[in-house]
Amino acid sequence: MAPRTVETYMFALEGLREFLAQRCDPPELPQTRDLRAYIAHMLDRSLSRGTIRVRMRSIRGLL
Repeated sequence: MAPRTVETYMFALEGLREFLAQRCDPPELPQTRDLRAYIAHMLDRSLSRGTIRVRMRSIRGLL
């Protein structure tokens, strides 16, 4: 795997981990509802749909 790809995956996972840490303590393995809430959270932060798509693709590839 290319170094930049690994960076992208790690960045995406860290964002999800931080989000889950705010929702439950300790963070659990995300369920579908958690991932939907995370997408809504990113939309609320005005992230572009392309950015959200890349992050979710990275997360799906690692879960």
